[in-house]
Amino acid sequence: MPKDFYPDNAGITDPRCPLIYKQGWPHHKVIQLAYEVSGCDLRFVAMMEAENDQWTVDRVGITDDVGLCQVSPVHHPWITSHPEFYDTVWQVDRCRQLWEIGTRFYGSDNIHITINRFYTYD
Repeated sequence: MPKDFYPDNAGITDPRCPLIYKQGWPHHKVIQLAYEVSGCDLRFVAMMEAENDQWTVDRVGITDDVGLCQVSPVHHPWITSHPEFYDTVWQVDRCRQLWEIGTRFYGSDNIHITINRFYTYD
């Protein structure tokens, strides 16, 4: 996927996914990317929201976890030290891969809180 993956008003990777919005925010390209790379999985988006509600690749949490889904440099150093870690597309895809293999995220416990922050238009 090219680094200029951001169309302003169209699907990024999966045209079957509608546009997704976070309440109070304009359309956000990283949220849309996460929604589409996950196959339109709103639970994945809600988990990422609980991990990093600013949707920034460089956010460092209080436990020194880092990135969009707060990856632990202790448990996943091959991810956090990778040269492409700060590339948005690369990082969203790593978050998706960790999610799909069942990695334990703090955000998973809070999906019920964050899921209602999002809505879509079909």
